[in-house]
Amino acid sequence: MHIVQTMRHNSRHFEPSALDSVGIVGAGPGGLATGILLASHGVPTTIYEADSKPGGRCQTVQDQGFKFDRGPTFFLMPEVLDEILALTGETAQSVGNLTELDPMYRLDIGWAGKVERIDAVRDLSQMKARLNEIFPGDGDAFLEFCRLNEKKLSAFEPVLRNSFDSPFDAFRPDFVKGGLRLDPFRSLKTVNASYFSHPVSQIAVGFQSKYLGMSAAECPSLFSILPLIEYGFGVWHPKGGCGQLMQSLANLFVRLGGTIRLDSSVSGLLVEGTKCNGVVLQDQSEHRHDHVVVNADAAWAINNLMPSHIRGAWGRRRTKKAKYSCSTAMLYLGVDGEVDLPHHTIRVAEEYEQNLRDISRDNGRSGVVSEDPSFYVCNPSVTDDSMAPDGCSSLYILIPTPNQKSGLDWSAELPALRQKVLGTLATEYGIDLSDRIRVECVETPQTWAQSNIEFGATFSLSHTLDQMAFRRPNHRWPGVDGLWMVGGGTHPGSGLPVIFLGAKSTAESILKSSGIENQLPASKPVAQLATFSTGAPSTKEVTHV
Repeated sequence: MHIVQTMRHNSRHFEPSALDSVGIVGAGPGGLATGILLASHGVPTTIYEADSKPGGRCQTVQDQGFKFDRGPTFFLMPEVLDEILALTGETAQSVGNLTELDPMYRLDIGWAGKVERIDAVRDLSQMKARLNEIFPGDGDAFLEFCRLNEKKLSAFEPVLRNSFDSPFDAFRPDFVKGGLRLDPFRSLKTVNASYFSHPVSQIAVGFQSKYLGMSAAECPSLFSILPLIEYGFGVWHPKGGCGQLMQSLANLFVRLGGTIRLDSSVSGLLVEGTKCNGVVLQDQSEHRHDHVVVNADAAWAINNLMPSHIRGAWGRRRTKKAKYSCSTAMLYLGVDGEVDLPHHTIRVAEEYEQNLRDISRDNGRSGVVSEDPSFYVCNPSVTDDSMAPDGCSSLYILIPTPNQKSGLDWSAELPALRQKVLGTLATEYGIDLSDRIRVECVETPQTWAQSNIEFGATFSLSHTLDQMAFRRPNHRWPGVDGLWMVGGGTHPGSGLPVIFLGAKSTAESILKSSGIENQLPASKPVAQLATFSTGAPSTKEVTHV
């Protein structure tokens, strides 16, 4: 067991805490953000992490000098992380050493026997011109689409910033008023088709549903805000990758007086009556806390950490029947030489709709591997020379796949899938890696599942309308005092900035329930943090760092 702990050495004065301690299960983004918020209020906090390093799905994979992000490869909405760090003397820029990417990413979309290439930039006039080239009028529709989603992001504010601990929370006036603007009962695909005439334009503002592990056809239209977040906040690369950002947050948490116990797998919760009083580690040692925050994969934690009598509506039957995101097969390749690709490339196969059907059939149960898969390549070495040894490049390749409800044997499936993807890189991009690979690491749906991710669903529970707000696992676990949950499987959902917002709501609720004054400054509405121009009178001009 590796325990990381130091004394506080920042200049803020901490009053004695009204809480003896808080325990957090998991040093993923949600656990780290919650820990920082509590520690910055002087609350003694311990994080228990099963792995030998922090980050969870966001940790760094390292081999022979090559570094790869295990999961997320880009950072959105640094302003939200600024809120988490408000009392620490740090900012997202100071802990992450962030670089804004321009273009944000490249889209290569197969259509009618050719490839439409879109280099997505924050300059909306350039995007208007490019989409009008694809189909006259689609560029003008893009500006109107942005204006719509600026309003929608404002309406989404009560959902993003509040916990939903009961169905009655959905009837708060601010939620009801905002909910009417979110258009939740149509699919993202349907709404996009009402704005854009050409399928390529629709994909360009709809592929972001894959950030949630969903297709545009099954994703509620309220998530049309996702492309707006990119254009309004930019796409950023933390120096050393998102895994290094998580390590920096862990270091900050320790500097604030927190404790991280690495290699400390939690096997259960210590529940006495209707009160959660701590955690039990695999060595059967008990560690008592006033509150426990669970940052493990939500569905897995419910089934494996919670005693059956406290699972409530989220029992084993419900978690089994629940809808889950897709999974991913990952190739982490350390290669000789430079690679002629931008930082982010999304290759969309001509049979993209078939890809989506292959992946999501019967919520993955009948899923198969596509003949011509779409995939995403991250080439961080073009931006960050710390990711690979001199003269080399680190390549991250993500292929969306069915989750483990499919029962596919990935020891048999991965070799053929790998060859398809590397073959496409050679034939479509002229990048032949056959004699250049020095290091190769992989993840499959099976290995994700072995990492305590239910069904290997890398984006956790699906974000369908019947699994959102109060119908998603709550921050405050019902019927049990002192038990809380954070992370992508809980409200408000997955994605780093959204997980951070959920952690903030949870930490603020813990402080309030314990009678501790919340010292965080008032938050600005999320939509007002964006810096973009849609042509609407109320918006700000585009700014670039």
